[in-house]
Amino acid sequence: KAIESIENRKQELHINFSDTEYHKILTCDEIVISNVRFERNLDFEGEARDLEISIEPEYGISEQPQDRISRLRLRFSAGEEGSDDFPFYCNMEVIGVFSWDGWDDEEAEKLVSSQGMQLVMSFVRSKFYSLQKDAGLDPVVLPSMEFEA
Repeated sequence: KAIESIENRKQELHINFSDTEYHKILTCDEIVISNVRFERNLDFEGEARDLEISIEPEYGISEQPQDRISRLRLRFSAGEEGSDDFPFYCNMEVIGVFSWDGWDDEEAEKLVSSQGMQLVMSFVRSKFYSLQKDAGLDPVVLPSMEFEA
């Protein structure tokens, strides 16, 4: 499928402040793969050089402020297209849709850019691992990463 929707990936991040009476919520409403391409290099022999990884996030917010919805698009690639130095090339674009309550837009952007990025990247790590396994390769495990706003 070109687009894969993850229904049970809906997660909420509840943040309570002891010095206020606000209950603030950031929710990941959906994570979808909008594009994925994986090519195994059947001619590859020998040792792979260090895997080149690219992660490009793009944050966008609804033009309607009352919506309180934003999108985090993550473009991920590993390896080098057409290169004989790697056993594979992977390129994927994953989109996380987030909503919030109790945050202003600037606070929500910071949270989505850090916490949301970690959530979307954990999905990418899992999918990347599965793609390699499905291609009959010994998978490269991407480490957990911390993202700051």
